[in-house]
Amino acid sequence: MFVTLWYPRNATSRELITAADARMEFDIRTAHGNATNEFQKRFKLPQGTSMSKDASGGVLQASWQDDVKGLVELYRVGDENLLIFIEGVNPGYYYHIRHRDFDLLKKYAEDVFNLLVPTGVKKPLIAQ
Repeated sequence: MFVTLWYPRNATSRELITAADARMEFDIRTAHGNATNEFQKRFKLPQGTSMSKDASGGVLQASWQDDVKGLVELYRVGDENLLIFIEGVNPGYYYHIRHRDFDLLKKYAEDVFNLLVPTGVKKPLIAQ
């Protein structure tokens, strides 16, 4: 029998991963991609871009130092949350990840970028 293991990063033993015939990392993008079209349209994933650091019109809510990503900043821009951190490939460029749902944004950042939002960082208030 051929076994394909779908597993979450940082939550599966190395022995189990290597014992499988094939392995696929399971994250929020995988789950979303396997959902129905209706679900995908109703529940969009955070959007990310690579650009200069500019957070036009954003209100800084929190900042912290990540061991790998360096300085991470959380802004509130209108009705959206925006995480900005160094891209790491192109000098002077930053990842901008935004979404209205703060909890979904945190999960996406963790699953896709291995970026943990510290527990002390709370859901931003809506900018007035």
